[in-house]
Amino acid sequence: MKKTLLLLALLIWTGMQAVMAQTTVKGTVVDDKGETLPATSVRVKGTQMGVITSIDGKFEITIPAGSNPVLQVEAIGFAPYEVKVDGNTNNLVVKMSVSATKMDDVMIIGYGQTTKEKYVGAADKIDADQIEKFPVTSITKAIEGAAPGIQVANSGGPGGGASFRIRGIGSISASSEPLYVVDGSPYVGDITALNTDDIESITVLKDATATSLYGSRGANGVIMITTKRGKMGVDSKPRLSFKAQTGVVTRGLPDYDVIKSEKDYYELAWEAYRNNLVKAAGLTKEDAGLVASGKIPGEQGLIEALGGYNSYNVANDELIDPVTGKLNPNASLKYHDDWAKDLMRTGLRHDYNLSVSGASDKSDYYLSFGYLKEDGYVKYSDYDRFTGRMNINTQINSWLKTGLNIAGALSNYNNAGADGSTAGGYNPFFATRTNAPIFPVYYYNAQNEREIDPITGNWKYDWGAMN
Repeated sequence: MKKTLLLLALLIWTGMQAVMAQTTVKGTVVDDKGETLPATSVRVKGTQMGVITSIDGKFEITIPAGSNPVLQVEAIGFAPYEVKVDGNTNNLVVKMSVSATKMDDVMIIGYGQTTKEKYVGAADKIDADQIEKFPVTSITKAIEGAAPGIQVANSGGPGGGASFRIRGIGSISASSEPLYVVDGSPYVGDITALNTDDIESITVLKDATATSLYGSRGANGVIMITTKRGKMGVDSKPRLSFKAQTGVVTRGLPDYDVIKSEKDYYELAWEAYRNNLVKAAGLTKEDAGLVASGKIPGEQGLIEALGGYNSYNVANDELIDPVTGKLNPNASLKYHDDWAKDLMRTGLRHDYNLSVSGASDKSDYYLSFGYLKEDGYVKYSDYDRFTGRMNINTQINSWLKTGLNIAGALSNYNNAGADGSTAGGYNPFFATRTNAPIFPVYYYNAQNEREIDPITGNWKYDWGAMN
């Protein structure tokens, strides 16, 4: 009997200690107009403890005694909010703010905002989390591949944007580019000047219903861009963020298999030249081989047909055997230039962003500064950009809200002429695939030495004047 009473007393004492080790927090959740919010989630951060507010927005939740935990409050249509429990456990009031862009199912469209469930048109949304996964310079490259049904033509150069076709080609003479709208206003500047770190979301509008607000300007589709704003957090303290990224710019796929050896090129070129003489001039293979090797005076041999470029230290008529078509085994190279090596490189990319944001009950602010430096894969191509943005909003009273949204950018872009497609002198990619390895990049004198250009101070280039 004594043991039973002792055990019962121990259980009662343990229960009292458990009750004493906990405290109850009571409060009410309201919106920015003071209206109560039912069915709102209130959870103790870092734990599984949570409750739902009643129809009048009230809640009651148990927390460990003696601690100052953080309550996480979430409601549909409102920005998530965190509040510390600092001794006030009986009459805690949590005020929520409306935030359309924070919700994954909310989209910004031409005439306002809506949810994916209610919107029946054709639109795609790209959030900041998706953009941050790719170290892109322009937001146009962030859209590439992220939204289906969009045709993209990318320039590929540092700082270069992309050409979009959302609704196909609507005109032969006019532009088929979409309309860009930034924070509700049509954007007529350079889209690459926008800092991707300042973007909160991108919505691509494809159908005529959503773009009707912009008339004919939205005929090719509309790309809605929403920039970041200050968000409410714990104690609404200012939030300082700094992000630094660095990387390399190089080829993602191997190049085409091209002839890089002077020996292979001379032998293949000699065979092609000989076969052409057999077909066009009606010569025998033996005579055509002698002509191609330069053995017959007065006839144009292979070296003369190639502009006089002989990369080896033997005479022109001694370079290729007229019978076998093979290179003279005693020949050695006088010079060797690699077009790809001299025109391409592994570039460096640096991206730095600093931002300060915060919010109170009636105001929010977001300030940012960014610097980007990107070296292109092609030599002498690079991109520098400085950006700044200031986004401040204040709710003066129930019917008046003011805001200031200012952004600026300063950029410098050097293009190495990679936009052409036919001119070897202007397109380095075309040059590396079509210029034979026997043609040098630099000028070599009679002693097979490079010379300095007195004007530029760099190595002198060969312009077809090799001796």
